[in-house]
Amino acid sequence: MFDNSTPPDSKMSKEEYLLSRAKEALATDIYAAKSWLITAKSLFPHSAKVQ
Repeated sequence: MFDNSTPPDSKMSKEEYLLSRAKEALATDIYAAKSWLITAKSLFPHSAKVQ
């Protein structure tokens, strides 16, 4: 599911990773971006970062 597009020494949280993927996808495919956001909301429903 997750690819290794971020360096292993990166301190990015899982929520931040999903949000960054959504932002990347937004430039080319709005539906892919929406899918990333839905995934983030499903996995982290109480996160303040994902609203």
